[in-house]
Amino acid sequence: MCHTKKLSLKRSMNSSLLTLWLKCVKSNIAKMWRLRAGRLLDQHSAFTTQLLELMWHRIESPVDGLLDSVHCSFRLFFDIYRQECSHFGDVELPLYSSILHCLKALPWQVKAKYLLLSSLVSCFGADKILGDYEELPKHLFNCLSTNHLCSAASELYRTILQQHRLECTLTQGTLSEQELAESWAQSWLQILAEALTSDNPLYQQNTANYFLGRTLKIFPASFHLLARAFDGSHSEHRLGWITLVSTQQMTSGSLPMEADTLRNLRASLHCLDDRVRLRALALLCISPKTNQALSSKAMGLLKEFLPLNLNCSSSSFRQLLQVSVKKALVRIRDSCLLNLRALRRSDNSKKGGEGYPGAAAIVFEGV
Repeated sequence: MCHTKKLSLKRSMNSSLLTLWLKCVKSNIAKMWRLRAGRLLDQHSAFTTQLLELMWHRIESPVDGLLDSVHCSFRLFFDIYRQECSHFGDVELPLYSSILHCLKALPWQVKAKYLLLSSLVSCFGADKILGDYEELPKHLFNCLSTNHLCSAASELYRTILQQHRLECTLTQGTLSEQELAESWAQSWLQILAEALTSDNPLYQQNTANYFLGRTLKIFPASFHLLARAFDGSHSEHRLGWITLVSTQQMTSGSLPMEADTLRNLRASLHCLDDRVRLRALALLCISPKTNQALSSKAMGLLKEFLPLNLNCSSSSFRQLLQVSVKKALVRIRDSCLLNLRALRRSDNSKKGGEGYPGAAAIVFEGV
């Protein structure tokens, strides 16, 4: 055990030393070019080969914290290589192609693969990586079926989306949110929609938790594209749509109440599938803030739903219905108390008008 700890400590120190050395090289690369009268990272040089082997042999190390250090080393290495290619006019990037080929050959279950690809995306661009690695979206979504790979896949997905948005802006000028979302959809819409309608609960939940929220934050207009993808009467489509709207609610802070959303929500509340009705009810009742009042439209849907479902014979259905209704009642109570305080402040104020707009109506509706 003592020998194992010493070996782990030694590997960690060696990796940290390599990272510090690469940082020093990056900050002094121009001086090194002058001293060497040429580039440092030549594809066929023994130095470059040994340096890559030193980092590559550590990417699957079980030592805690070592993988992050190796990731940092590769990122610095790619930064230096990109600077050299730019300085010496090397547009073919042969070393990049070699490294990407090695990463593609790794099984999709290797966590380090996605950390290193994240570094490649940051250095060479999302469109280039996706063009050279067509199976990447499929491999990324495969990671969502395994919990320990979700964070690495999510980080790479976020990096790709941010880089893609930046590249679109730089190459095509000012684009609308709709145009940016349509650009995202070319590579990701179909596979994301399929994952959200999967019959595997773990896969679907991880997709919502790790990928869907990032998508809606970086490409807000993707919400409408995804909503159209779930425009069907099948239970899986309705469950996928509810997951989408729920994530949008958590992202924006409020439940969207457009005509299409209300129509689909009402249809889900009247669906024959118990799962769909319960998920739709939870969407209606739950809010990021417990003092957020139910809108008159939401209150109307709730009043419409309850009389038709209180006599359900399933005990589990009744239990989950009770949980959702309790959360709705808590929201009604807290929003009424909040607005009563607002009305009191308004009455006590000399200037008046400091209460929330419609405070009295919210209290009356809650009661």
